[in-house]
Amino acid sequence: MCEDALAFYKPIFDWIKQYALDPNPKTEVHFKLTYFNTASSKMILDVMLRFEEIYNMGNDVCIFWHYPPDDEDLEEAGEIYKSRLEIPFNVIENEDD
Repeated sequence: MCEDALAFYKPIFDWIKQYALDPNPKTEVHFKLTYFNTASSKMILDVMLRFEEIYNMGNDVCIFWHYPPDDEDLEEAGEIYKSRLEIPFNVIENEDD
């Protein structure tokens, strides 16, 4: 993961801004990480909040947080994100890892 989180995520934020103008009828956002740092944690939440805005505009949006088996830290991170958002959110243990 890039140490300059803002520079890394800026293209993602730009894309979401354009996507929000005309989103698909159904949007699924999948996060499948094995590691992220503190700076990225905030940026990931910001990404999720932008999709929550799309959801609040009446669009069908769902977030999926995948975590490796036996990785309690990533599982807990998913649960924390889920608790901070008002959007359909699934925390899923990866079966293929």
